[in-house]
Amino acid sequence: MSSLVKKSRNITIPNDILYEIINILADKASEDNRPARQQPELKAFHTLSSFCLHHTRKHIFAEVNLRTSSHSNWIPKHLPTLKDQVAFFTEHRGVLPYIHHLSLFMSPEEVPDSSLQAQLHDIMVQLSNMVSLQIDYDEMEWNNTPLTTSSIRSALQTLLHSSQNLSELYLRNVTNFCLHDLVDATYLQHLDVYYTRLFVDGDGPKAELNGLKELTIRQDSAEDSFAKALVLRDEDGNLVSTLPQLKALYFDITLESELPHILKVVDTHGRSLEELSLVLFRDNEPHSANHDYSAWLNKMVLPRSQTLRKIMIESIICEDGQDPFSGLCSTLSCMTKDNVLAELEVMVYVITASITTLGDEWFEISKVLDINGKWKHLEKVKLEVIVETCRPSEDPDGYLEHWLHGLRETHFKALFSQAFEFEYCVSPAVIDD
Repeated sequence: MSSLVKKSRNITIPNDILYEIINILADKASEDNRPARQQPELKAFHTLSSFCLHHTRKHIFAEVNLRTSSHSNWIPKHLPTLKDQVAFFTEHRGVLPYIHHLSLFMSPEEVPDSSLQAQLHDIMVQLSNMVSLQIDYDEMEWNNTPLTTSSIRSALQTLLHSSQNLSELYLRNVTNFCLHDLVDATYLQHLDVYYTRLFVDGDGPKAELNGLKELTIRQDSAEDSFAKALVLRDEDGNLVSTLPQLKALYFDITLESELPHILKVVDTHGRSLEELSLVLFRDNEPHSANHDYSAWLNKMVLPRSQTLRKIMIESIICEDGQDPFSGLCSTLSCMTKDNVLAELEVMVYVITASITTLGDEWFEISKVLDINGKWKHLEKVKLEVIVETCRPSEDPDGYLEHWLHGLRETHFKALFSQAFEFEYCVSPAVIDD
């Protein structure tokens, strides 16, 4: 590649060819799971011409991570601290328009630094082309910083009010994030809340999130602030937080005790829900008998049969005889023929250390989807099974994985001849013990 660069100084290479080469090198960096700036061949292009400088910057600065770290490949070694990185972007403001995705992590020592907050504010408000923003506050208080000061909080509000590109916000480990900060965020469409405590002032104005279409929530199992903030009503019985355009809800559930809170959110804001995703107890063993959660699924799905177009379920089975579909098949059987379901995705994690036999519980999805005339709108069904085994393997002969592959010709055979597209795959996953 270096010889190509040297020769290019003596001959003219058309810009469209340079453009394709730059994109290929950037794609290779992505496939290697490393930032584009670590691709030396790509960096070599940026000095060739203003055209190459522009297009290499589009890749090098497309995704930026700001945080103090000495271990991450995504942090430049010559800029190990957040202050170093902020100083770089303050000095090189010309690269700010190239940033499309920004991830910002602040430690408990960095959050109270008003000078650092002000510098970050000055950088963030210039990110006019930013599409997604992730903020990790390391469990520090969001509301301790007044909106009147130059800070991350005031920068976020400025961006949400002025930018037509910022459509995704990811909140990580933020304590008492005020939902009122998202008011008038016309172009914000996706909010992802991870171990973040939401807050809303019941005596203040309404938190009208009029542009929001997708909401993803994963919380501490003992924390229900997300539900309280989203279902709180004022003294007149009116909702304090409204999401009139909400079309999709995604929940990552750790314990069964969260289900009542999740149901409240679905009932409150899911009137026109088109997409529902539930990750069921991925990090914890389920406690319901036979892993049947159809009672909860019935309450979430059945009242929305005429709006829900996509259902996604992630399930885990840890014992013989457990329902791999978590009661979903029972709920599907109760749906009426006027349902509009178009897409169904199920991912099942099988823990081989606890499973010795598999039975006809896997046949249930074939039975419920083989009902004539019921699934007129169904276009695609995807079933993926992940076989988790520890090292050394509890299934050295691969019996379980082989048996699961065999379901294609037995339990699931009829699904391949249905009007909808059926996709089935089995993948191994080795976990170091």
